[in-house]
Amino acid sequence: MCDGCHSGVARPGLSSWRGESCLIVTQTGALTRGQSGTIVPPCQCGCVTAEQATGGGGAAMADDHSTTVEELKAEVAALRQALAAAEAREAATSEVLRTIASSPTSLQPVLDAVAKSATRLSHSSGSAVSIREGNFVRIVARAGVGSSYDIGDLLDLADRHPGHVATLEGRTIHIPDRSIPEFRAAFPATAARSVASLHVPLMASTGCIGNITVGKDQAVPYRPHEIALMEAFADQAVIAIENARLFSELQASNRELTETLEQQTATAEILRAIASVPLDLRAILNTIARSAARLTSGNNVSIWRRDGDTVRLSERWQSSGVVLTDEQVREHVRPLTRDIGVGRVILDGTTIRIDDVLDANYDELRHPGSRDLQQLTGYRSAVSTPLVQAGVVIGAISVTRDEVRPFDDRDLALVEGFANQAVIAIENARLFEELQQSNRQVTAALEQQTATAEVLRVIASSPTDLPAVLHAIVHSAAPLIGADYAAAFRAEDDLIRVTASTVSGRVGGTQPFVRGTLNGRAMIDGVTVHAHGTEAEHRAEFPESRMFALGFQVQLVTPLMRRGVALGSLLVARYTRKPFAEHEIRLLESFADQAVIAIENARLFEELQASNRGLSEALEQQTVTGEVLRVIAASPTDLQSVLNTIVVSAARLCDAPNGTIWRVVGDHLMTVAALGQRPPRSGRCCRSRVAR
Repeated sequence: MCDGCHSGVARPGLSSWRGESCLIVTQTGALTRGQSGTIVPPCQCGCVTAEQATGGGGAAMADDHSTTVEELKAEVAALRQALAAAEAREAATSEVLRTIASSPTSLQPVLDAVAKSATRLSHSSGSAVSIREGNFVRIVARAGVGSSYDIGDLLDLADRHPGHVATLEGRTIHIPDRSIPEFRAAFPATAARSVASLHVPLMASTGCIGNITVGKDQAVPYRPHEIALMEAFADQAVIAIENARLFSELQASNRELTETLEQQTATAEILRAIASVPLDLRAILNTIARSAARLTSGNNVSIWRRDGDTVRLSERWQSSGVVLTDEQVREHVRPLTRDIGVGRVILDGTTIRIDDVLDANYDELRHPGSRDLQQLTGYRSAVSTPLVQAGVVIGAISVTRDEVRPFDDRDLALVEGFANQAVIAIENARLFEELQQSNRQVTAALEQQTATAEVLRVIASSPTDLPAVLHAIVHSAAPLIGADYAAAFRAEDDLIRVTASTVSGRVGGTQPFVRGTLNGRAMIDGVTVHAHGTEAEHRAEFPESRMFALGFQVQLVTPLMRRGVALGSLLVARYTRKPFAEHEIRLLESFADQAVIAIENARLFEELQASNRGLSEALEQQTVTGEVLRVIAASPTDLQSVLNTIVVSAARLCDAPNGTIWRVVGDHLMTVAALGQRPPRSGRCCRSRVAR
């Protein structure tokens, strides 16, 4: 402030001169962001301050011999005030940087923090952050008061406002007083008021991407350090925007990588993340329609999609505020012909623009059916453009106005832009649906592999425990197939026996092995049987079935076939009349294959064990024979040692506690070798005679 009248402001680094109506200040090197200029009002006292005269001098230089304690205190107070301001700036900068660090993927909190800090530290009454979108800027954050725009408003850069010029030219614009003639001449479309404003561009590597605007409710110019601070905040905002953009690109790259499904764990995590944020296509199309209506001043916007030989309404926005229900939207289906304007747009792939449908010179032949539609909706001007995806027309978007106000080229460009957005939304929804379908398939495959692994683990740990394996199979099959009940059966002569069941009380139950039951039919014919008809139909086809008696409405049975012979069957059932899908039938048949493998493994293991037992006995016999021959070879004349070895070996082979070798002596038997607790003495004759 001027020390004399406290009314004017001069900026360091600027040259100045006095004039009658205003003081024009031009840049001499202080600011470096573009070629900025400043329009400053004259000092009320008409004086040039010491600061102006010295081109940026600090506190007034006092005489070295007259410095007082009060002046020193004032300087200390000023330094403390500057230190406090610096600390506040550093705190605000740290706050913004912390917000960026804590929310690298969330842009809005950073922009809000920038707007609030900019308002507070620049002593402004309000601020706004705008992001460029083509030929427009959108208000994405604001703080304080004074702005006539709301967050989300889209402003045309063609309108010459200071913030728009700062964005287009990439330079800082400082307006100390909007009421002076120079401002009104430079920006005639902006209201002239006695206020100050500062507009700083957001400069990225690719150019200007928006601007930060701060304003004061009085004509108090911004000081150089405040301008520098706003430019620092602009740099921080650019960092946040670039971070969000880079993260979006990283997410897009990750989505492409997940499509390979090379790692099941990563795939499952990504698919769960996608499933947690499903795309609501109608909500997106509603936003597009509402925005198209607002920016083109349309009263009605309709988005249509081609469905074979028909055209179907996907979304409609009406200025009346009437919102169609999902059912009403589904009912809007018309034949795809050139008799209606939207049909011609889709079939020809061209844009149709109608200035006034009721004009006497209007060519009805070019747009048949348009006047019939006018009588229903009351529109006068209209424009329709196709939705084109990869060269194929997939629909159309139509915008109408109730009054005669033809759509110009700018409106057409806007509608075409919204058409492109609708195509992106529709394609994203399609891709998302495909991704969900792929997710379901991968999840089902993973669950099936897990179940298979569980069954194989049981087979490996208990190869001879067939009931345990079948128990694991039925308990895995039921949830994967979506069945309420599952059981495994084995064929036993003229009976079929339950060997495993999800209901333990049914294990061991039997039923006749006849064609009148589902299990019997499946095993006799060697094919999968699917029963899902009415009770009367079922009883006529399977008279001995107890499906409905047990409370089931649907049953599926597949035989356990080995070399053309049915070993048993697998059955799943539901209490509701919901037939099993084709992939569920294939899944049950794969479980049947596992059951056959388990049964065959158990049989082969039993045979192997029997073979091993025979080999063990033969080996033991050979070992005993070898021992006897060794004794004979060692003591060919020692008959008693040989006989003792023979009796011990014979008892061991026969798993007997006692053994005796008898010799015929005349009419009697004589013990020559014995083994046991109380064997007969060797050489003792038995009283009985030897039978001749």
